[in-house]
Amino acid sequence: MKIRRDDPRLPATSRPYAGPLYLQIGDLLRERIRSRGWVEGQALPNEGELAREYGVSVGTMRKALEQVEAIGWICRRQGRGTFVTNPEAASAQRLNPFFDEGEHVMPQDIAVQCVSSRGATTEEAKLLILDEEESVVEIAAVRRSEGVLVIHDNIVVPERLVPGLADELAVRPEGVTTYRNDNGLVVTRLKEALTAVALPEDMAVKLGLPIGTPALLAKRVSFDADGGPIDVCVRYAVPMRTEYRIELS
Repeated sequence: MKIRRDDPRLPATSRPYAGPLYLQIGDLLRERIRSRGWVEGQALPNEGELAREYGVSVGTMRKALEQVEAIGWICRRQGRGTFVTNPEAASAQRLNPFFDEGEHVMPQDIAVQCVSSRGATTEEAKLLILDEEESVVEIAAVRRSEGVLVIHDNIVVPERLVPGLADELAVRPEGVTTYRNDNGLVVTRLKEALTAVALPEDMAVKLGLPIGTPALLAKRVSFDADGGPIDVCVRYAVPMRTEYRIELS
């Protein structure tokens, strides 16, 4: 089976499909969930039925389902079947690196400070593999959690992947946590560098903390299943009484 680029089930933002067949099928399954063809809590057909529907072997469908399960969009319950989870919650938890002393994910309140559309810098164009004249959406947001966690994120994403995002966040700022899912973008790999720093003056002012407060500086690039970069995030975090951890498979 070969997935056609004009297959109506594919998300509009998908790149050309050239990867293994099970990844192509996994993308179709994710798009079906993202577009609410299957909704949270719904049981999926069994592997054999899905394999027949998509015209692939049971083995290929099993690998595709394993890939979708690995990112938290479905869960398998022994003796009961496979069920759709909450994609937004799953993605947020997978990419939320802060845990409290009881090893629970730290809930966060997010406030978008600024959103703009502009040309990419030379460094951004290199990291995101952009053409010279391509534009990006830049998002500055502050996250806080129970007074013990303060984060400033500066996110840059190619505008062609998230058309209309700048305007959308102006009226619906909570979309900063769901813009990947809303546009059919699924992170399967991260490249991140961490450095211990003292907060510089401009960042201390933005976070309302003293200059020189100890912090973590994280520079992260997120990639999709085809190896294409999705976004770049520069994060200053002051993780008081928290643990920084990333688990991504």
